[in-house]
Amino acid sequence: MTTTVLIVEDEANIRKFASVNLVARGYDVVEADNARDGLNHLRGMQPDLLILDIRMPGMSGMDLLEIMSQEPDTSSIPVVVITASESAADSMLGSAYPHIAEVLIKPVSAPRLIEIVASVLKGN
Repeated sequence: MTTTVLIVEDEANIRKFASVNLVARGYDVVEADNARDGLNHLRGMQPDLLILDIRMPGMSGMDLLEIMSQEPDTSSIPVVVITASESAADSMLGSAYPHIAEVLIKPVSAPRLIEIVASVLKGN
């Protein structure tokens, strides 16, 4: 059985970077370039892990987290947040969203991303 990771990130270079590195390690990856598409994927596929950018135009990653936390089918999906804001990172862990497993500050190295994804998935 394969492990599926959904990446919701509006910056194409970051999204592709994460995707290429995860696919190279055997993960199935689905990409969304905005939170609305990400929500549609979440509802339709139940990924094992979500990698989520917080700041996106239109519907933000925080909006997506809020919706996820209210829906039984998505509330238990672990989330790795990627953000450029250290202050946002500090406030996210231990926040009202218990499914946030880790917060990474951009830029993220490939070894760190793989380490965190493997660690979070192992905890499930």
